[in-house]
Amino acid sequence: MTRALWGMALGAALAAASGGAAPLAAQESKAVSLGVSGGISLPTMNLGDVVDPGYAVAGHLYVTPSASKLVLFRGDVSYDRWLKKNASVPGQNVDWYALGVSANALIRPGAETDATVRPYLLAGAGVYSLKSTASGAKTESDFALQGGGGVEFQLAGFSTFVEAKYVNAFANGSDRNWVPVTVGVRF
Repeated sequence: MTRALWGMALGAALAAASGGAAPLAAQESKAVSLGVSGGISLPTMNLGDVVDPGYAVAGHLYVTPSASKLVLFRGDVSYDRWLKKNASVPGQNVDWYALGVSANALIRPGAETDATVRPYLLAGAGVYSLKSTASGAKTESDFALQGGGGVEFQLAGFSTFVEAKYVNAFANGSDRNWVPVTVGVRF
């Protein structure tokens, strides 16, 4: 899965560098836009002790204030899933998953309005429901903070992005932490 993600990111970067990218003033003038993303989800700390890397998918709703092109807001609905390490029952996969809703601010420091490549920083908060698929496991819903960054590539009629963020869900007893690394499209 990781090779496919790097291939998609490389393809987007090459398209931007080869002149296939064009300024997207029309997209930036839209107050609301949508996006989707997917990639690998890397568990860290205590969560990384019990599960292996998995996958992440998300849907995004972007809101661009008319007063500023350097800051925009994004609402996310995300799903991360990990396979438990050393499943105790042969042939039975015991997974963990997190379903989340978050609100984020994306800050594009020093980016020109008509730039075709834009780095950005991300900071946000949300609520994640974490659960194991093991029999009798309970769902826990926890407040979470997240921060990270990415690069957006403006193309003709849409944009692509590569992003990594650190998610910390404040669970009872011990926090749950993971790093989704995703590639997405905004239209």
